[in-house]
Amino acid sequence: MSDNRVRGIMVCPMPPEVCGPYDAYALLMRADGELRMVHSEGVAYSVTADKPWRWNDYMAECPTFTVSELVALAFNPQPVDLADWVRTFGARLESNFGQIVRWYREAQA
Repeated sequence: MSDNRVRGIMVCPMPPEVCGPYDAYALLMRADGELRMVHSEGVAYSVTADKPWRWNDYMAECPTFTVSELVALAFNPQPVDLADWVRTFGARLESNFGQIVRWYREAQA
């Protein structure tokens, strides 16, 4: 974890059936109700009623998860700090982390 990262933004790690067999994702919920699934490398994907979550857009057998299904799975296990969730390894991951923080804070402006 980088010492200069913003702290206090909590994400909810998702279970394997939501993440797929190879990746780790957590749900980030903004105060205005917008949602993003955040990969452990910091790439974030919007989830809406019109665009449910799929861990792979190219496999027909990949399940989809609605906003309400993702929210129902949140908080078990306990949320973790985004600063700890996104791995640290170079400028790309720090840039990804910064983009998520800016998106999250847009709702507070």
